[in-house]
Amino acid sequence: MPAQEISPQYRPLITKRTADWCPNCGSWGWTFFHWVLEDNDDRAVIWAAHHSGSLETPVSGAIADNFGGFSQPIFYLNEVDLQVYSSNMSQKRTEVAQQVDAMAQQQPAAGIGLQAWIDGDVLHAEAAVEMLQDVQGAWRLGLYLVEKSHMAPQAGQSGEVAHQRLLRTALTDDTFGDVLTENGAQTGATYQVTASMTLTDPNWTADNLIVVAVLWQAEGDHFLPKNAAQTDDFALPTAVAETHAAALALWPNPATDVIRVRTASTVPAGEVRVYNALGEAVEAPVRQEDGALEVDV
Repeated sequence: MPAQEISPQYRPLITKRTADWCPNCGSWGWTFFHWVLEDNDDRAVIWAAHHSGSLETPVSGAIADNFGGFSQPIFYLNEVDLQVYSSNMSQKRTEVAQQVDAMAQQQPAAGIGLQAWIDGDVLHAEAAVEMLQDVQGAWRLGLYLVEKSHMAPQAGQSGEVAHQRLLRTALTDDTFGDVLTENGAQTGATYQVTASMTLTDPNWTADNLIVVAVLWQAEGDHFLPKNAAQTDDFALPTAVAETHAAALALWPNPATDVIRVRTASTVPAGEVRVYNALGEAVEAPVRQEDGALEVDV
């Protein structure tokens, strides 16, 4: 069984198809997106996919194109166009919340377990999927990086503004994730997807990131969202932290003039302190040599 707990909860995917040059995306579309976040963030996975403009990425463009449409903004609940316009925003706000409530009571085709952690400048993600029903066809699981807030201009707004829940990239090699099965699966079948990437953008910090998992079912040339999960908890899992601690080695022995310290895997940050037999701190220079730390005592 996977280390992460698999949730049987159904969380739909809400996508805003948008562009930074689009005035309506920055006026009534801006307001509606914030309403959707305010009302449904605890029961749905919500992101903004730019299909054009300076905030478009290959992944956000592919996700937006997957759902179709020739204008913007368009709001999708899973793959369904919600038909939101400036004239019916308030009504649609209520309808979306009601639909998300109803979906939360349904059993998804599969449950998802998701965990992510940052070790140094590398983001790691692990997801587990368990089929809760017999399913047909091809299924995939994608892992994605979403920024909670990204400062950039937006038509319809003044100056640089905070773009919320901005879809940036996929952690998996394919935009629509790793293949779980091409030929259906029976109830109880389980799958694992893992991915990692180096965080090179200065905006990609632990307090500004969300990792999203989306379960897709292939239908022709398109992919339909069937469940989703997200996490912004990037603490090292216990097993990883224990690996760092348990692998600590000292040699030849503490009675020699030099103590060499090595761990089995890279530790992003740490501190070496030396104490004598009386428990008193001892000033000891520390230097790095051949992948280990040497402490003169």
